[in-house]
Order: sequence, then structure tokens, then C-alpha cells
Amino acid sequence: MWCLERDNLLTAQHFPPKENDRADTELRVIRYYSDWSLKPLIFQQVMGHFPYPEVDVFATRLTFKLPRFFSWRPDPLTEAMDAFFQDLRQVKGYANPPWSLIGMVLAKIEEQLTDLILIAPIWLSQPWYPKFLRLLTSLPLKVVSQEVMIVELGGPQLDMVPPLAVWPISSNTTLTQTFQETLQTSSRHLRGKRPHSHMTPCARNGSAGVLNGKLIRFHVL
Repeated sequence: MWCLERDNLLTAQHFPPKENDRADTELRVIRYYSDWSLKPLIFQQVMGHFPYPEVDVFATRLTFKLPRFFSWRPDPLTEAMDAFFQDLRQVKGYANPPWSLIGMVLAKIEEQLTDLILIAPIWLSQPWYPKFLRLLTSLPLKVVSQEVMIVELGGPQLDMVPPLAVWPISSNTTLTQTFQETLQTSSRHLRGKRPHSHMTPCARNGSAGVLNGKLIRFHVL
């Protein structure tokens, strides 16, 4: 109506994708702030510390690190959609989930008695952090490189990157208890000053926290 009143005429014209590559890419590839991943060299260094996984369970075509991956949105390259609906007991999983979903990921692990190599920030204030300590099957790996992340295809960069760690975790109590038996008693505990709880995050002097009076240290990449 506005155009008719002003005697303006609008027409639509088709441009082949090869002549309009930028707009075509924008339409076909939706970017999200969770579309980030470890840089390839950092990923390979990380995997040198752990048994090599089979499936990247939280990925997209922009961020997958393994030939097999699960995507949370439709993608012709993905093996399956939405890791929360998959049986993770059947795979050796690697996960770099959106940080807002970490609590749900841990709940999934506890529900299915599964193992996972998880990339997550060292956020002591988060309610899920003590679960990391309880579910560990070996020492976590702290990633100290200043440039560990990459956002593909010019996607949005993260303003602040918290310290990251690789957490080998499992809900298999045999594995977790075997690991806990290898830990040394915390010096604080030896001095007779018991922590206020069984799980005390500290993340100082190279330590991830204290579990049942025993100190959990980070390996450093």
C-alpha cells in the first residue's frame, strides 16, 4: 500500500548462489555462540592424554572434531541428533557442550552409566563443579594456552574466555573409586583442618579441588 500510494514498483530478482555467495552462506549456515571448538593442534594435544574417543557428541558441521558426531540441529552430515536422546553407553564420547548445558550433560552421564571426555570451564562457583570432582576417573587437564578456541566462518568471537579444563568423567563407581584411591591426602586435612564439605573446590596452586579430604591436581597442557 505504501508503495502504491507513492507510485513505487518493487520487483524480485534471483541471483545464483555463485553470484551471491555471502548472502547464500548467511542463509544456509546459522551461527550460534556455542559454535566454537578447540583449535586442531590443541585438540590433538588434549587427545594425547586420554583414550581416543569415537564420537563428538555436541558438535555442528562447523565445530566437529571427529568423523562421527551428533548435532543438536538438523544436519545431513551428523550421525544422530540431540545427544540427550542418544544412548551414550554405546560410544566413547568427546563433548564440548554449550556451557549452559553442562548441568544437563552431567545428569545424562549419571543416568546412563557412561564415560565422557568433557571440555568445560573451571568455574568454581557453578553448582555442577563439585560433580566434576566426584565423577573424575583420572586427573583433569588444564588448558593454559592463550589461544585455545576457534569460531568458524567468521562467527561471533567470545569476549572473555574462562580457564578451560578437560574432565575425564564417568558414572561408573568402580572407575571413580579406583581413581580416588590414588589421590594424596590434602595437606590441609593433615593439619587437622577438615574442609567444610566432602568436596571443596580450590583451583589454586594447580589443584582442581579437594574430594573427601584428598587433593585433586590438574595436569597442565
